[in-house]
Amino acid sequence: SKSPTDLPIGRDLGRLVGWDLEDVGEPDRSSKRRTPGTDRARVLRNVARTVFRSTFRNMDPAKRTMSLARRLGVLRPRDLEAHGVARTYLARLCAQGQLRQIGRGLYVPADAEQSADSNLAAVGKRIPAGVVCLLSALRVHGLTTQAPFEAWIALPRQARVPKSAGLPIRVVRMVPRSLEAGVEKKTVDGVQVSVFDVEKTVADCFRFRSRIGLDIALEGMREYLRRPRRNLEKLLRYAGVVRVQKAIRPYLEAML
Repeated sequence: SKSPTDLPIGRDLGRLVGWDLEDVGEPDRSSKRRTPGTDRARVLRNVARTVFRSTFRNMDPAKRTMSLARRLGVLRPRDLEAHGVARTYLARLCAQGQLRQIGRGLYVPADAEQSADSNLAAVGKRIPAGVVCLLSALRVHGLTTQAPFEAWIALPRQARVPKSAGLPIRVVRMVPRSLEAGVEKKTVDGVQVSVFDVEKTVADCFRFRSRIGLDIALEGMREYLRRPRRNLEKLLRYAGVVRVQKAIRPYLEAML
């Protein structure tokens, strides 16, 4: 996170009170002892936070809604309620062309630049327990030429998929041990989305090769092995987690 002095408001406040910004840095976390720089940084941070909250509360509700939409990436009605804004502003701003609805209860700024994986951002908002997997994860990691229309997500076997999601998704059920292995966070259109890492994705493609096709699993492995920073030990460990070590070894040895 940025230091208060890296923010325009922090610099302006520092000049206002006549502090030397060179002396105001991040808190010294290596020591519990308080220093003048630590105290000043804390004051600037608290004042900047207070000023922001006060300014946000005094904003026109429509401007507050747009501010939230730009900060969150994907806006939901519950996000407005948490900030004391009526849901009716969503429909109003959509009618005015300032917001765009991308799914049931999901809105983005109309002028927001969306990537080819923007559907994943909507899924990450609506189904936060899901983990992007298989074809969608291959695309996120640049391991396939495929462009899946549906977002592939992994969920626990007993988890319920929201019927009102209104999003094109393909659900894959996994046991807890497999679902918890190799999960990392990626930012897609400003939204934090859970995605299986590269090695777990390749292993999963062999585990579910009957669903996605062996050719796609082999393409993913081939592209992965071309990378200079590959980790074969990690790949085989994940293959053991999803029980495909015997299936994956012959192809791995033939490609190396």
